[in-house]
Amino acid sequence: MHNKANGIETETEGGVFPELSRGIIDDRVAWREESSNGITQAGIGRNNLQTNLIRGEHFFDRNLNLGSVFGLQRIFDASGDASKKEVFEDGALEISYNKNYLSSLKNIHAPKFNLWGGMSFNLPGSVSATVSATKSSTGEVVDLGSTTLNLDQNSFYVNLKDQLEASDSLLDRRSTWNIDVDIDATYANGLNINLEDFSENITMIDALDVGSGYRGDVSANTFTYNNVSWADSFDTGRIYRGRGGTDTLVLDDISKSDILEFNGSSVNQLGQSAAGGAALGEQAFYGGTVFDVLNLNNGDELYLQGIETISCEDGDIRIRANMSDSTKEQWNLQAMDVSGAWRFNRGSSDVVMVSLDSGIGDIAGNADDIDDEIDHVVNKTSKNTCALAKDRDHGHHSMSVMGARHDSQGIAGIAPGSQMWAYQVWDPGFHGAIEDAKADRESHERLVFQNGASWSLEGRWGPSGNTDSITEEQMMESLAETEDYGFFSVAAGNDWSRDGVSTYNLAHFQTDFGNIASVGAVQFTATDEIDNITNVTDTQIAGYSNQGDDLTLSAPTDSRAVNGDGDIRDFGGTSCANPNVAGVAALVWSENTSLSGSDVRDLLTYSAMDLGAAGRDDAFGHGMVNAEAAVRRSHALAENYELASFYTNDQFLA
Repeated sequence: MHNKANGIETETEGGVFPELSRGIIDDRVAWREESSNGITQAGIGRNNLQTNLIRGEHFFDRNLNLGSVFGLQRIFDASGDASKKEVFEDGALEISYNKNYLSSLKNIHAPKFNLWGGMSFNLPGSVSATVSATKSSTGEVVDLGSTTLNLDQNSFYVNLKDQLEASDSLLDRRSTWNIDVDIDATYANGLNINLEDFSENITMIDALDVGSGYRGDVSANTFTYNNVSWADSFDTGRIYRGRGGTDTLVLDDISKSDILEFNGSSVNQLGQSAAGGAALGEQAFYGGTVFDVLNLNNGDELYLQGIETISCEDGDIRIRANMSDSTKEQWNLQAMDVSGAWRFNRGSSDVVMVSLDSGIGDIAGNADDIDDEIDHVVNKTSKNTCALAKDRDHGHHSMSVMGARHDSQGIAGIAPGSQMWAYQVWDPGFHGAIEDAKADRESHERLVFQNGASWSLEGRWGPSGNTDSITEEQMMESLAETEDYGFFSVAAGNDWSRDGVSTYNLAHFQTDFGNIASVGAVQFTATDEIDNITNVTDTQIAGYSNQGDDLTLSAPTDSRAVNGDGDIRDFGGTSCANPNVAGVAALVWSENTSLSGSDVRDLLTYSAMDLGAAGRDDAFGHGMVNAEAAVRRSHALAENYELASFYTNDQFLA
């Protein structure tokens, strides 16, 4: 059955979770006070009761380990998943302390500095924690470093990347480590006073995440979990990463009743998020990004990205966002994992998608000249009166790929919740259109520019008929001013060139500016239907798509688009690939507006799916854009920047 709300068509299936507000976890969110950024969220849905309970610690001697006396625990897996004392290898720890207690002790023990006249004041000092780990089975000691504590907060993090190994042997993929914390105050005169010592055990887990059984590709994939396989029977962790297509995790011999929790809630409690799909709940922070967490009654813990369906012995559980029958035919959405990104958002009014293209066509006999799918477009220039429909419709097609709102029978754009502005770029020129958008932008708005049009004249940056008015230097100055709030997705060009991207639009500026991406076109060579959803089984770079060392990444072409008369067709060329990237960029920025334009490009390139030769290559660039992976990284940086930034944008797991 299909339902329609807020212009978005939804579907109901037997495996869809019952309706439940995403706010179900609001009473279980731990907050941290950040001195520079106000209040930020430390861990989604984590109970941090020990932070409050140890406020009574000042009644006891400073060296008393309250955890050993009252059973309180202060050293946890920082991921925020259900197993607080079990840490995936390369994870992180969160260690709690009582900021008021430590501040009081620091002041009590502070040396006095005496002034003339008998006046005195405490010497300034700082409080730091030194952390070490001892492996229970071997006695191996690892120094985990020291950190200066922020006494405006009640906890700090320790990055375990490349620090503690989980495996004791080939057949024992778990190990116990004793974590020792030594907290000292150091004063301006060099005096060092111990304020507190405590230690607790944690278990490191060597979570399996390598090989074809755990990582997917751009096509649909099926992963199988089997808890009786001899190879998997000595660990309790798995990391499954789907990469494009409708990916399914099959739980062999597991029924729904064998699932303890999904993202912190039982299966019969889970509902739909506001954006659609399974509620995000308690996402696990790991490797600089966030994962869905599936906890089984047998103790196994599974981290998931890019998984649309969990298949149990007694039926399927769909976690992807809602898709209508017409949406299921849009191969570009499946290939880029857009339905997974939609669980987080479908765009926002804080992000404006700016089309530097052929604008809105002036269609004879059509009073509106624009289809209802994109009637939220604000036209900023005169309409395009070109007699050739393919040129007149070009900008309309691009904008529908980015943001069509979907009326059940038409198409779904990637970020329908974002604003759109249309420029018929030959009137003001590239420079004039960009300057106009910059002037119209509100301070909180982020601009995602889509550039599919090109200019074959020298002096092409100025308006038509006045081609010498804007120099290359002026154009570059205009672009440089957008780095904090602008991102450009630009067609690489359709010139069959292997020597670089087009010089007749903004694509070649990707070399000069970190917030500009040149985009090549990926075609499908075969498809398959899975649950009535069109999935690609193979892809290739389009022969006409310009290639070279200045190609940033690639995206689907031949995507469904709509013109001003409501006619739906396949829109081709790199002209189609670049609005696909622009739509994904709008989702990334809608999740986290604190990102810069260069950050957005980083997230898109380093989460892209590798195609062609291993690593970056001149045909595909960094690979094909993956919406869910990029949005998950954006989400992690927004929710807990300190923890997520243990990994840089070119390191995070995606």
